[in-house]
Amino acid sequence: MNNKIKKSASALIIALMLSFMLMPAVVYADEAAGEASIRIPVTVNATGEAPAEFQYEFQIESMTAGAPMPSNTTLTITDLTKKDEIMTADGEFIFAEDAFSVPDDYNYRITQITQSSEGVKTLDNSVYYITIRVLNGENGNQVVVWAQKNEDGSLHDPDEKWGKDSIVYTNEFDPPEKAEERTYSAVRTGDEANVILWGALAVGAAGCAGLLLSKKQRGR
Repeated sequence: MNNKIKKSASALIIALMLSFMLMPAVVYADEAAGEASIRIPVTVNATGEAPAEFQYEFQIESMTAGAPMPSNTTLTITDLTKKDEIMTADGEFIFAEDAFSVPDDYNYRITQITQSSEGVKTLDNSVYYITIRVLNGENGNQVVVWAQKNEDGSLHDPDEKWGKDSIVYTNEFDPPEKAEERTYSAVRTGDEANVILWGALAVGAAGCAGLLLSKKQRGR
């Protein structure tokens, strides 16, 4: 009898532990009474030498028909600051406070649409799938947001639990080019050659003049 009780208790403990492990982890949640306010943060990092005024652009798309959209469906991030040897900055997709008044699951996709340009080595093409779950609470709607990163762009299986990935994009830029060191040898202007040439002509002219003069003297 005692063994059965111990086995049952052990099975119950294991089941509880598994249920906690499989619970979706919150990435960003804003619980509010009544209508819910949602902000989805995006972080962009840059390695290498990114241009000072480079613009990083992202977009959010709905994957649920009729789902509310944020006031900014595209997000532009500039003015990165240096932190731990990389450049970084943050931005947000912001939904209106009354956007999620109906309890349901709303699915979205976030991608980077930054345009490549000179100096860009690699643009992060990760795809983040977002689910916003609106639940009835005692004092109104409660909202929890999950995100999952799929680098291959595959769709999220709705039967799987959402992951805990933060929405972070890391772009690589080429290092600054070093100025090419060049050595220049002295260029001969040809002045010495000109002096020799004029000297030879002068000697030749003098010789011709002397020859003509001697012929005249003999003719007399």
